[in-house]
Amino acid sequence: MKKIFAIALLMFVFTLIKAGNADTIRINSIDQTITVGSLIIKKGSTIESLKSLLGTPTKVTSIGGLDRRYIYDDLGIAFEANEDGKTFSAITVNYNWDGDKKVASGKFKGVLLVDGFAINESMKGEDISKNTKIKGLTCMGTLMCMTDPKAKGLMVLIGFQSNKITQIGFGVK
Repeated sequence: MKKIFAIALLMFVFTLIKAGNADTIRINSIDQTITVGSLIIKKGSTIESLKSLLGTPTKVTSIGGLDRRYIYDDLGIAFEANEDGKTFSAITVNYNWDGDKKVASGKFKGVLLVDGFAINESMKGEDISKNTKIKGLTCMGTLMCMTDPKAKGLMVLIGFQSNKITQIGFGVK
């Protein structure tokens, strides 16, 4: 009985440590870095480094025969790899799942900081434009805001439903 309790306690502590690694996500729009816990992600960062930090994803989906999406439902985050299937392309944070199978179904419960500004599900595109260094964020009605994917700088895509952020994604070029 003591062995079972000890094993269960170790598994619980390990889960807390892994989850704690993603409790704060920092986005720096100027240098296009994304920090998840203590891991700094930028263009060329490997998916393996993310998996080393966060553990095994809940789901992995393929695009064009390569594993490209790594979904952590329990953390409320998902990562996408570039066409090579090995290097980081984007992160998506889920606040209110709208059924999109490309993102985590669980809610992100940590802190998301963009250029030091804390984002929450009640933010509007104007709040993000006004309080961060993200340039060129354009909103199309009340459903979506995005930066021009062809422009220089960090790519941003925000989905809304019922005046709340569903998901917010950041991509590096």
